[in-house]
Amino acid sequence: MAYIRRLTDKARTLAWRAQVRRKGHKVLVKMFASNDEAEHWAFEEERSIRMTGLPLTIEDLKKHTVGDIVRRYLKEVTPTKGCRVSETAVLNKFFGRDICAKALAYVCRQDAYDYRNNRLKETWRGMPIKPSTVRREINSIGNVFEVAREQWGLTNLQNPFRSASQ
Repeated sequence: MAYIRRLTDKARTLAWRAQVRRKGHKVLVKMFASNDEAEHWAFEEERSIRMTGLPLTIEDLKKHTVGDIVRRYLKEVTPTKGCRVSETAVLNKFFGRDICAKALAYVCRQDAYDYRNNRLKETWRGMPIKPSTVRREINSIGNVFEVAREQWGLTNLQNPFRSASQ
């Protein structure tokens, strides 16, 4: 929510203060010469926060887990895809992994390699899981990170699954 206030305690060239507060984000404050400028800036900042969803800074990435972005991806992106049934199954199974409880700031490439190696050791109906199956799963999981980085504004987020399938 934006708070705009005129400061009258002394003569100032920038007498209007705009403050934007949103849970999970740091407080944004800026001074302006007119009320219109302050309202415009506050509106744009609130819009930016709404559009990006999750916070941008590394400190805020520590507050969110891999499971959070997978959940959001399943809710917003997967229903629009043609492969939604298989992708939903892959991502729901991925929820059971330890990596989903990890904060986004601490996820590294080693986690992706560990996931790949553990998945290759598993069996399904008595048969080992094929590398091509694991590669398709990793592509789906990697896409979650790419969408979060590109469309949801998590510019500091690294995709640990980018080359884990090779």
